[in-house]
Amino acid sequence: MIRRKLIQFIRYITRLNLGWFLFNWMTNRKYERIEFASIEEISHKYPDRVENIIENNNTVSYAPPAFELKVHPDNILQHIEGYKNKMVIIKDVVVVGGSNLIMTDHSTGIYDLKFNDRNNNISFSDQLFGYYTSNYAIIDNEDEIGLVHKGIMLAGNYSFNYYHWMMEFIVKIKIIDESTIAPEIPIILDRVCVDVPQYKELIDLLNIFNRQYIILDKFKRYRVDELYYVSPVNLIPPSFRNIKTIKPDDFLFHLETIDYLRKSLLLKQSNIETPELVYVSREKASSRRVFNENKVFDELSKLNFVKVCPEDMTLTDQIRLFNHARFIIGGSGAAFTNLIFCSKGCNIIILTNYKFPISIFSTISYYLHLNLVYLTDETLDLRMMKSLHDRFNINTDHLTRLILQMMKNSL
Repeated sequence: MIRRKLIQFIRYITRLNLGWFLFNWMTNRKYERIEFASIEEISHKYPDRVENIIENNNTVSYAPPAFELKVHPDNILQHIEGYKNKMVIIKDVVVVGGSNLIMTDHSTGIYDLKFNDRNNNISFSDQLFGYYTSNYAIIDNEDEIGLVHKGIMLAGNYSFNYYHWMMEFIVKIKIIDESTIAPEIPIILDRVCVDVPQYKELIDLLNIFNRQYIILDKFKRYRVDELYYVSPVNLIPPSFRNIKTIKPDDFLFHLETIDYLRKSLLLKQSNIETPELVYVSREKASSRRVFNENKVFDELSKLNFVKVCPEDMTLTDQIRLFNHARFIIGGSGAAFTNLIFCSKGCNIIILTNYKFPISIFSTISYYLHLNLVYLTDETLDLRMMKSLHDRFNINTDHLTRLILQMMKNSL
């Protein structure tokens, strides 16, 4: 309650510069207001501090998800031209563990997500921000605790999530490796990316130049003399202002990044024995949508599906599992990032609550010629939704019929 009242007060007084200065004086400058800026704006403001290394106009793509079994046209993938991506060196900046904000001075910071909000619906959900608008953020005024001479930025908001870690951060290594950046330039990572074994395993497999790692603690500030920064390659917003109005083109993918991950990582898969009929359990997931999972698996076990918990597997074992599976079923979650390793024609059913047109898995599926269908709770109405993580129930008879039909179609 106190925090909410404080944020409401901040929201009111920051509309006036006089109020903002008064608030800082009253709180002994415990908070800062940082205006969002694009790389282009900072380049114009500080031309001697920003050096362009690479600038690309990419084609990005998306494909809407399927909620029923039907034959889709080959051209279901939609493409958008001219998505800008660049790598720059920015001198004398401050980075913060677990955040996408790059502070270029005491009142301005680069925040790319603002400038990629095509449908004006992205919620930044950056835990560093006590409060934010589309133009600025209020953050705690903390001292810098570290100094980095040079580093490649692969830390940021939602790096703790496997999907974002793979599809937002790790994919930047492709651009880094294709550049002329010297191997002795280290990589800057959030601590979670070395503490979670599979995350550390992932970057170790792709760090072919054996660059050293510089680790950031969450919400701590570090001044960097020369920061190598790659703007978003894929657009994967962490959250939305109104989740009921999400559109498939809110998520955009440079399809070459999927090829890069497959080509690089399929060669690293283990040789363990894995089942062909896989049920991906969510029982050990730290954050999950709760559904009638036990009843679902009771039915699946009758069809010889084998339950697996990806959290208990090494990354190379997960690659093997998904690459050799003929049929994969499970509750929606980050484990389905591993669809990028599936073989052509693999059947997938993702169980979820509502018919959200989120394209984070369907785009991968259509591009790799996988057969992906979402199965939702037939009793839920999107208009009555309370949360993206609302509980749900799957009709197991409907699920069984769908499985048998997909198996028949695969013969």
